[in-house]
Amino acid sequence: MNPANFQASLTAVQEKYPDVADLVQGEAVALINAGVSFFGFDPTSEALKAGGATDASVQRQRMGTNVTLEQVRQLVLTQLENTESIQKPVATQITDLAAGGQALEVSFRANVTDRNGAPLELQVFQYLALRKTDLYVVTLSTNADIASRYAAVFRGIGTSLRFIPPRRYEVSLDDDPVKGSPDAPVTIVEFSEFQCPYCGYYEREVFPRIDEAYIKTGKVKYVFRDFPLTSIHPNAQKAAEAGGCAAQQGKFWEYHDLLFAHQDTLDVASLKQYAADLGLDSAQFDACLDSGAMAEEVAGDVADGQAYGVSGTPAFFVNGIKLTGAQPFEAFQEL
Repeated sequence: MNPANFQASLTAVQEKYPDVADLVQGEAVALINAGVSFFGFDPTSEALKAGGATDASVQRQRMGTNVTLEQVRQLVLTQLENTESIQKPVATQITDLAAGGQALEVSFRANVTDRNGAPLELQVFQYLALRKTDLYVVTLSTNADIASRYAAVFRGIGTSLRFIPPRRYEVSLDDDPVKGSPDAPVTIVEFSEFQCPYCGYYEREVFPRIDEAYIKTGKVKYVFRDFPLTSIHPNAQKAAEAGGCAAQQGKFWEYHDLLFAHQDTLDVASLKQYAADLGLDSAQFDACLDSGAMAEEVAGDVADGQAYGVSGTPAFFVNGIKLTGAQPFEAFQEL
């Protein structure tokens, strides 16, 4: 893999784990120029078992609670000591990171087999760093018989791990529906659509907790913006327009809840019936929906979302910091 391709791998890591920086391009290129072949950042059994190759990976593990590096060390030692393929002893030490902070350095040898079934001895270096309740693990491995050649460079890469402040987007609220205090210190903007199953899961399982803990307590102002994925959800566009028509009559959030409760029935006739069920002025609502009066509003939301890098739903911006996918409640707590 040439340096340009390796840089692409580093970029991919940043996109997947936006709060982790690259592992220092200069060190990586030096390793490549020294003749090491990289498989990239997706560890697979094939990569680990391929003879004569070096594997690099970055993983994030949610610990669920605050832990110390010493507790991590004890956990790692227990796991490795009980793994038959790992040679003992396992060496560990707390090391300083170049950008500040510390990491746990773990080194050991592992007995595996290559792709032909022949025995292979690997030298593995791991660098484990904590950020809040997340543990980041940088793993670098190569054939044991050539490991001494690259040990210093591995250490340079491992100790170059640093955390980058997440990007904050200037997200427009447009004139979209808002729930919560206008003076709340935190603003969450959700880009969503009514036919998306992941959005439905979030609305049923996560949003009620955010509502109780943050919106109703005045801590969060919550904004809903439309992002219908029309290529895969044929009813999403008109459902989004219907939400806008309900908002005209001051009933967006009630209508929002009703649509997510009936995600499998979002045809136009049903959208009109839900409005009637809520006591909306049916003639006004139906005329709004049939005329496409809200189509431009929905298109504006989609254009804004695309400008912020949204490509799927749900997507969230918490005071400008992007979260993608049906995130658990804990992900919002961390921000």
